[in-house]
Amino acid sequence: LMRGREFIMMDAYSFDADQAGLDVSYQRMDRAYRAIFDRCGVKYTVVDADAGAIGGAGSQEFMVVADTGEDAILFCKESGYAANVEKATTDPLPQPPAEDPAALEEVATPGATAVSDVAALLGVPPLRVVKTLIYDTDQGLVAVAIRGDREVNDLKLTALLGAEMVALASEEKVREATGAPVGFAGPVGLPEGIKLIADESVRGLTNFVCGANKADAHLVGVNWGRDAEPARWADVRLARGGDPGPGGGVLEQFRGIEVGHIFKLGTKYSEPMGCTFLDDGGTKHPMIMGCYGLGIGRTVAAAIEQNHDEDGIIWPLPLAPFEVLLIALNPNDEEVVRQADTLYDEMRAQGLEVLYDDRRDRPGVKFKDADLIGVPVRLVVGAKSLAEGQVEVSLRRDRERQMVALADAVDRVATLVRG
Repeated sequence: LMRGREFIMMDAYSFDADQAGLDVSYQRMDRAYRAIFDRCGVKYTVVDADAGAIGGAGSQEFMVVADTGEDAILFCKESGYAANVEKATTDPLPQPPAEDPAALEEVATPGATAVSDVAALLGVPPLRVVKTLIYDTDQGLVAVAIRGDREVNDLKLTALLGAEMVALASEEKVREATGAPVGFAGPVGLPEGIKLIADESVRGLTNFVCGANKADAHLVGVNWGRDAEPARWADVRLARGGDPGPGGGVLEQFRGIEVGHIFKLGTKYSEPMGCTFLDDGGTKHPMIMGCYGLGIGRTVAAAIEQNHDEDGIIWPLPLAPFEVLLIALNPNDEEVVRQADTLYDEMRAQGLEVLYDDRRDRPGVKFKDADLIGVPVRLVVGAKSLAEGQVEVSLRRDRERQMVALADAVDRVATLVRG
């Protein structure tokens, strides 16, 4: 991914009297951002996103698909659902067949702290192992039980608890709370002060395996209701590709570059800052705010990620540093230089943005640099073609050369640039 030295961003805010006004402002910015990215020639998708530290009632990200993207995106072709992996939800996961309750039994599992090790040692699939993670929060210690082959989404957990801080507890705190080292915690017999949250992925499991809250030991034949009962069932699972999408279909995962993010802030900031207005009756109310950000440098980087080949950049016209690259192939030939200079002046007079390569380098060097820089339209003046009253015009995207009469060259280039 190309990165700039500075992080340049467009920031905008809206201030409305009510929620309906915010909805209008939000939709206007949504349409404006779509128009910008459409014109820039980048392929993007709009996904539901977590508002993060900024907060608010809801937000959406504009993501450009790129293998080098730093964000994981989930998309369902059948329903059109799209969301950042941190925000994504799924339909219930398929569950293994239910079994008649077996006897609860403690078994020795020396050194087996990883789910894969426990599953292999006991001869069960990882989806029948329930791992229990101890979290340190500003509300005290919280235990989260989740299927062994899945991961907890810390952002979902934070939102569920309404907490300010959520992090995995230190090994010292885990030992103090459970009596066992990390890797052997379980939902059975947890101290009363630890709230147990169970992910929906384990709701239907019977005779599952879990930590025994004792070093080098696990429990088998564990069943909800009889042996343990969570304080709350919830979706705190990190979604991933292959999961059932909300409302049907299957989620696919791809990488993306975030180029824009819009938020409905509501009164989160206006109330504490005293940002208010008086209604017709003279009553004071907090303004309803929206926040909108567009990454200038990231949009350029995303366009390059989607528009390049093995030889260099293929600039979309609206983002290109120049619209036309003029190459004088034979700078020692006075006629070539004279005609190239004339073409340069005429194109500039028509308002075209032109990069003029009149260096005294070999043609191969100039063509290689032309491909690397990626200016959309190329106009080449050479002695051989000029002797026939022609110049060469091509597009960087396909590099198909067209011979054009010298007198028609500027008009032809202007048509390619402006359509």
